[in-house]
Amino acid sequence: MTLSEFEVYQREAETEALKAAATTGSRAPVLYKAGWVKRAAADGPITVVASHESEDRVGDIIMAAGWDLRAFRQNPVVLWSHDPLQPPIGRARRVEVEGKELVADLEFDQGDEEAQRVDGKFRRGVLNAVSVGFRPVEFARKGNGGFLFRQQELLELSAVAIPAHPMALAKMMRERSVRFLMVEDLKGSMPVYEEAGIKEPPEFRDTGDIGNGLNINPSNRKALGQTIVFLQGLLDKPLKESEPLDIDLLMAKLWELKQGGQING
Repeated sequence: MTLSEFEVYQREAETEALKAAATTGSRAPVLYKAGWVKRAAADGPITVVASHESEDRVGDIIMAAGWDLRAFRQNPVVLWSHDPLQPPIGRARRVEVEGKELVADLEFDQGDEEAQRVDGKFRRGVLNAVSVGFRPVEFARKGNGGFLFRQQELLELSAVAIPAHPMALAKMMRERSVRFLMVEDLKGSMPVYEEAGIKEPPEFRDTGDIGNGLNINPSNRKALGQTIVFLQGLLDKPLKESEPLDIDLLMAKLWELKQGGQING
């Protein structure tokens, strides 16, 4: 599966999740959009346009006046490629809406070797892209199939080599043999499906080794999109104190599926 093909699948999953959020009142999924470097002098902060109020290549428009920056300003860290498991590589010293642009001044951690490398690549023009992660609050479908985001919350800002969040999953799908996914054991979570507007858990049919580039048929494409929505629902669903996450049980179940050949890797 190529990156461009996966972007199509990812876009379909995002569209389904946004439609579900609009009809059920559930939280919208976290989305990612590209920005670019506006100014990178030899010293001083690097100024970036994190978002621009103009139609992107999939027909979406983010209204600049609709940015909610309150949560981000409390912890304005800069990540590398949307990876929250790694330490931040810098901070956004300033983030403001200026006209139709969401602008930020980035300062990279000069005490960190990797952050220094990223800083140098931006200043030398090797890197020139950033990407925002945000959650839509108020939005509407446009006639061209895109979305108009009127209000949205900024969650994070990343320096990236290529501004495409699905790259991590696309890379995983290329490197691992993904044959099929059994979801019988997820049927106990039907309330999450119902919140996402899914009446039945998706069922995948074996189509061979997706990791080696075999196309996904229409049935599996739809199931993939529904599964992404389902997983987003699980991530957004808060755990109750009476329902602690049993890591040992989860790992045991994953091992059982692996031993049965239902998952690889």
